[in-house]
Amino acid sequence: MISLNIPQHLHTFLKAKVKHFIDNHAWNIPACLLLAYPDLHSLTANITIPLRDNVDRRCWKHSHDGDLTMKDSYCFHCITGQQFNWSKIVWNIDIPPSKSMVAWRSLQNKLPTDECLALRGCHMPSMCSLCESDLESNQHLFLTCRYSQNIWNWLSSCLNFNCQFNDLKEAFVLCNSSWSPLCNLIVAAAIVNCVDFIWFARNQSRFNDKKIHWRSLINHIIAAVSLSGNNSCLKAKSNISEFALLRKFKVKMNYGNAPKIKEVLWQPPILNWIKCNCDGASMGNPGSSACGGLFRDANSSFLGVFSYNIGISTSLNAELIGAMVAIETATSKGWSNFG
Repeated sequence: MISLNIPQHLHTFLKAKVKHFIDNHAWNIPACLLLAYPDLHSLTANITIPLRDNVDRRCWKHSHDGDLTMKDSYCFHCITGQQFNWSKIVWNIDIPPSKSMVAWRSLQNKLPTDECLALRGCHMPSMCSLCESDLESNQHLFLTCRYSQNIWNWLSSCLNFNCQFNDLKEAFVLCNSSWSPLCNLIVAAAIVNCVDFIWFARNQSRFNDKKIHWRSLINHIIAAVSLSGNNSCLKAKSNISEFALLRKFKVKMNYGNAPKIKEVLWQPPILNWIKCNCDGASMGNPGSSACGGLFRDANSSFLGVFSYNIGISTSLNAELIGAMVAIETATSKGWSNFG
């Protein structure tokens, strides 16, 4: 009615339904209506008529199924607020809210640093309480101060990632899908606690005249992250990189349930024979590759082992090289009964 510009006072007289203008699954609009409303033909031409007869009903075009819910109407009329990708990372159920609050205020530039107080009209001589060599601002205190950089350099060594950021919000990019849920928590907790304890060290220096060495601060960060990780039920992946990360923060590894458990039994070779179990693998195809093998006799006694770093290669090539090295090793040892 709105598209055809039908006057409001005529709406109550419109009693016909859509099904009255459909005949044999095709539009059948009276000529008088097409003459009165020329745009009606173009409007109906863009509407596909279903092959099956359906009951007429009102549909909400802004939803995928045509149903209108209270949530749909609210989202349609409300003003979209700011969306922060880091908000759910900071406010984590396994991170104490007191620490999340400090990180959140820092990300919003709401902490009472000298720069922020000056913007509010409270002017005072400014000096960073940690390095005592520059004006105190949110950017300087948490990112460019020598004291803070020592903390971030330590975190870089733990994560094997460069933690030099232009903005504190960039730090939370480290929490990504490549990590398991437990390691994502550890990374988030480490970043939040780094911010919290830097602010703690600043307050201790300014108000209590107590200097805390940055290495002591690292011990506090590890203890806080360990508490968050060990109290969590999240799972970790079974790989060496995540194991090393969790070990650095003294967090026990929660393994996920195995999708399928398959029993594998090793059988010794027949009498007077030697068996070699060899394998090759690559990280990527091609990628960093290596191969190795283990020799045992009919009594399951250990006879020898080998391992070689092949470099950049494919998994097939690593498998073949592993088999060839096993044969060469057996030949050099004079093991003729070898398999």
